[in-house]
Amino acid sequence: MTIQREYLNLLKWFALIAMVAFHFSKAFSYNQPEYLILLGRMAFPIFGFVLGYNLAAGELKGDKGLEARMMRLLLMFGCFAQPFYWAYAYAALPVNIMFTLALGVFMVFHFKHYSSWIVLIALGIFVDYAWAGALYVLASYLISRQALTGKVTLDYLLGFILVLAAVSLSTQSYYPMLTLGLFALGIKWKPSFALPRCKWLFYAFYPVHLAIIQGIQYLH
Repeated sequence: MTIQREYLNLLKWFALIAMVAFHFSKAFSYNQPEYLILLGRMAFPIFGFVLGYNLAAGELKGDKGLEARMMRLLLMFGCFAQPFYWAYAYAALPVNIMFTLALGVFMVFHFKHYSSWIVLIALGIFVDYAWAGALYVLASYLISRQALTGKVTLDYLLGFILVLAAVSLSTQSYYPMLTLGLFALGIKWKPSFALPRCKWLFYAFYPVHLAIIQGIQYLH
């Protein structure tokens, strides 16, 4: 019951394009087309799920340095992006999505300790999607770990759906829930083509595209 890695990579490219289209539309249009809002709201659930899947796969392979490496990348690019995100969002809080993903990674590796939940409660208010965003990464990791080891149980599946519903509530729309259909399709379909992974692109492009938006706004 696993999702093919080629399909996950395809979803990442879809989410990247959807995110960029949503951000550019929001920055330069007073009335965003509803279909761009729909696509934009699906981006985080895809990125969060892929991150959780990769964390589960890396842990099962015995990658001891995975947490430190992921935290370093997410926090570094999150800091690079933050000045541009402030200019884009016109608000001090929440901070950008890279910090949400970093908090999710922290929860994945420490959720069995009570202190990690105190950290989540304290920091969740400051990040995009609040507590639901970090918990979604954790739920994605847990269900992916089950899938990779051979069996997904009903309680984990329901937990994943409930956390995704919480993400949807934080956006005040049902659009994030539509990603369930995309994930279900990935269980059955293996693409006959493989897009390049371009790992660094997905980290670097986040601050870069926000900087481009600010550059265009400055020139106009």
